[in-house]
Amino acid sequence: MPFCTDIFYRQYNGVKEGVGFPVLLIHGGGGTHMGWPSDLRRLPDQNVIAIDLPGHGLSKLPACLTLDGLLERLTGFISCMGFYQVILIGFSLGGALALTFTHRYPLRVKKLALISCGDRFVVPDGIMRHLRPPADTVKAAEIFSQAAFHPKMTPAFRRKIIEPLHGINPAILAADFHIGRNFRAPAPEKKHKNPLLVIGGTDDQITPPQSLRLLTSFSDNSHVELIPAAGHMVIYEKTRQVRDLLVEFLKN
Repeated sequence: MPFCTDIFYRQYNGVKEGVGFPVLLIHGGGGTHMGWPSDLRRLPDQNVIAIDLPGHGLSKLPACLTLDGLLERLTGFISCMGFYQVILIGFSLGGALALTFTHRYPLRVKKLALISCGDRFVVPDGIMRHLRPPADTVKAAEIFSQAAFHPKMTPAFRRKIIEPLHGINPAILAADFHIGRNFRAPAPEKKHKNPLLVIGGTDDQITPPQSLRLLTSFSDNSHVELIPAAGHMVIYEKTRQVRDLLVEFLKN
């Protein structure tokens, strides 16, 4: 199994080394590299690498799960892989991490795509209470599900996406939601030059459209795409539309 530092990763598409910039997928809270829909893991003509953040999936549990701790390990992973410049695609919590990395190391990011990530996260009330001992991850996931999906998504569809959260270490899930609840997008003294694509759903309650639009202050070269009838889990609800936007963004 491939690891670099303590981070597990999987490479997709078999693009030759040295062709284009590596595209790094960073999953959301409670997720793993397999949480990305297959169509997003296999973006055409791209060297896609999906990782498990520390403490998630097959990656080892770090001593401290904080945004700075995750950033330190992401930086170490990118250096371990021998990459100088990368394209970052982050979903939800992964977007917060990707945005923070870009702010600290702008020259190392060729392009940045953020999905369901705004200047802050609105974490539903009650989640943290159910993640304190004795933790109930099923109840916490249920509360999250009520806010995360568009109302038209069926209960069966929601369960399929949310059930992996039931078996996650409660301490990891609590740390993820704690990071999200306390996240504030960095405010650069002057706008960065990195091409920035922000994708979200029109009905997202966790990162509402106005929160996504505020990220245009981060870069001189930014664009926001809002997908109708989609919530925070837009990568599952509207996978094809998200894929098409990413494919177009990654051209050239």
